Amino acid sequence: MAQYAAVHFPEFLKTVSAYSDGSLAVALENAFLGFDATLVTEDVKKQLKLLAASGEKAEEAGENDEESMLILFVLS
Repeated sequence: MAQYAAVHFPEFLKTVSAYSDGSLAVALENAFLGFDATLVTEDVKKQLKLLAASGEKAEEAGENDEESMLILFVLS
């Protein structure tokens, strides 16, 4: 979810009317609430699932690298 927010929240913030008015505290509050509401839409859920799947694959690859390094260390 953090990856999704990092990519999409800044643009979402710019769409909040308080942001363009210069009321940054109000803009952030409104943006967080509005952005949070988007997280339950079907489109966003699909994107979050894809990000989670790609993160799991990267994590598995990292674990395999660690196992390979351990085996090389033990064998040397």
